[in-house]
Amino acid sequence: MSAAIDGAKEKQKELAETAEKGFAQATGAGDITMLGQAGSFAQRAKNEIEELAQALVMLLKRRDELQFILRGLFVEKKRYEIIKDRKEAEHTKELAKKEQRELDDMAGGRRR
Repeated sequence: MSAAIDGAKEKQKELAETAEKGFAQATGAGDITMLGQAGSFAQRAKNEIEELAQALVMLLKRRDELQFILRGLFVEKKRYEIIKDRKEAEHTKELAKKEQRELDDMAGGRRR
């Protein structure tokens, strides 16, 4: 996801620089045809930059949504691990009590 975001940002930057250079060259040459083409190119570049900006906003929004989902899943996983650890500890404690009762029975003295 971050590669797509970085790619969109880089493409925006490249288009802006290319449009700026092309327009500067066209205005420097003083040729009417070049000026017209430069204006058309600049408009296309501007449109593409705007489209990339919209795509970037959507990517950032999706990234935020996915991060929110991941945070929720992480919390749920931790909660599960805590419950599992508690149950295992309780089971171990019950086994230890059972073993102690058996040892007490074998020794002839039953503790209560």
